[in-house]
Amino acid sequence: MDRPTQPSYNVENIVKEMASFGSHCIVQTMFMHGTDDNGESVDNTSDGFISAWLQTLRRIRPSAVMIYTIDRETPCPTLSKATHDELDDIRDRVIAEGFPCSVGY
Repeated sequence: MDRPTQPSYNVENIVKEMASFGSHCIVQTMFMHGTDDNGESVDNTSDGFISAWLQTLRRIRPSAVMIYTIDRETPCPTLSKATHDELDDIRDRVIAEGFPCSVGY
């Protein structure tokens, strides 16, 4: 979903900056299904994505994690909400890693 246009944009640098806060940050992540306008998958609810995301959370060590899904109509009609069960499963995995986690349905 993120479409940065700056050549300097680098996710690794963002993760390092977040980790530099020494647990004084909250990570918010939106989970969804579907494809973008170009037909590329943006489904980030798969085990592979969640495992990599949890690994990143371990590096950042946030004080809390907030997860949610789409709340209103999007400009891209091919997107859909993650289910309550999917969000609950993700929340449980975050908590098992030792991070407080809240869910917005």
